[in-house]
Amino acid sequence: MRKGNIIQLCRSLDAKGKRAFRAIVLDMYSDRPIRETHYAPGQSFEEVCPYFDRQFYHECADNTGPFNNQKSYYGGVRQRVFGEDRCFLSKVPLLKYGEDCILAGGQHGTNLPRGQVAMESGGVLHFKYFSGFGDRVSEDAKRKEHYANAMRHQLYEQCLQQQPALSLYDPAHSVKLEGSRQLVRLGVMQADESENAPARIVFPKIHEVPPGERRPFWSVMLTVYRRTCYLEQALRSVLAQAPAPEEMQIEVLMDSPDDLIETEVEAMIRAIAGNRVSVYRHPNRAGQPEIFNVCLRRARGVWVHLLHDDDWVAPGFYSALCKGIHAAPDIGAAFCRHTYVDENGENLGVSLLERETPGTIDGWLDRIGAGCRLETPSIVVRREVYERLGGYCPQARSVFDWEMWQRIGVHYPVWYEPRPLAFFRKSSGSEGARVAASGDQISDTRAVIEIARTYLPREKADALSRRASEHYALFALDLARKQLESGNLRSAMANLREALRCSCSADVRHQLSTLLSQAQLPQA
Repeated sequence: MRKGNIIQLCRSLDAKGKRAFRAIVLDMYSDRPIRETHYAPGQSFEEVCPYFDRQFYHECADNTGPFNNQKSYYGGVRQRVFGEDRCFLSKVPLLKYGEDCILAGGQHGTNLPRGQVAMESGGVLHFKYFSGFGDRVSEDAKRKEHYANAMRHQLYEQCLQQQPALSLYDPAHSVKLEGSRQLVRLGVMQADESENAPARIVFPKIHEVPPGERRPFWSVMLTVYRRTCYLEQALRSVLAQAPAPEEMQIEVLMDSPDDLIETEVEAMIRAIAGNRVSVYRHPNRAGQPEIFNVCLRRARGVWVHLLHDDDWVAPGFYSALCKGIHAAPDIGAAFCRHTYVDENGENLGVSLLERETPGTIDGWLDRIGAGCRLETPSIVVRREVYERLGGYCPQARSVFDWEMWQRIGVHYPVWYEPRPLAFFRKSSGSEGARVAASGDQISDTRAVIEIARTYLPREKADALSRRASEHYALFALDLARKQLESGNLRSAMANLREALRCSCSADVRHQLSTLLSQAQLPQA
């Protein structure tokens, strides 16, 4: 288990798409007879009853419970001392409830499938062996309102009558509580050791440019992977407005260790730009987002512009953003409105209008924290911002760009140009299309929401996270609708699941109900 509070635990479970958290009931007791274990209001329970049994269970069985879907533990101190047969110790004390969720036996079980139950588990410290225990069990035994006519309470009462000075403490069995690490070590609690367990968040280091090195104002870094069909348009759009080499570094980074492709790409670059553009062959496949971090480390300009090979910029892009940079010297980034195009370059629409005139955006963090509003080709970032905040986060996976824009928005004002001067291509065979079809885009988005919580201002973090979760739940439903309309049931179901993992709000449930009622599902 990781150190943290209940809120952090819930956020971690949400990020992994888990809705149930298991635990073992651990009976706590003192080293005195039960009747002499006095508790005073305000005392710490652990101070009065700090001991538990090292052999905290005697029997374990898989695929048990009313739904045959959980691992169950039996026994413990009650079996050792009272002879209680098959005392059930398993609980599901923490659940993300939904209309599909069933609770069983006082939260001893749930119908949620194994895939929605956390790999990690906890311990429920159970404090009831205080001096008043004997009176309570006698009353419960008479009322017979508990399970099996209070059979277990009758057993407790009988044992206490036979041994008035009964103590649960035994040096051969009892262990004093030290903390959660001890419980993990003893197996009471389990840490998530799976490959999906969240690791420490990494923001890769971007070192400063060595002092004294001559630096251009711009670094324009284009990445290309195993294709040449779009690169010429991207490259010519930059060259058409590029100042002299001492003012703009232009470099193409090839992320495909394939000699034939690399030779073809470099020949194209030389035919278009001669030696004006430098070429870098990365020795191994870096992938996203690491290839962007390679770009940042190789960039020497004061301002950095990153481009995929299938994006491009319109005339006036650099001059417009340069005006903003000089008008507001404290900004960390500047971006323009952008146009979405399909794989053939046909217009699909423009991005949201942030303000009608050029200038710094008021309340930018409140906007970008609730959802991504820009694409990479539209933005330039001061290199020292990356040096201070780090590069693109590997744990953000396919949503690494939105995570970066949030991080920048926390620390710096941002300039905006309302003219659409950049173009972002949506291709059916792209990585973006793949993650949208698999549901990974929304899963990665949930991970980014949790990453952003670590640095968003405390007074904004919860509200922005809720807004972002709601936004992307509705976004996932819209993706699912389009996929259903195109007959792609598998992708639609993946995004429907991810939508509900983002949010189960009334609006999301209503939208989901409407979608399913209108959907034309294929016949079996």
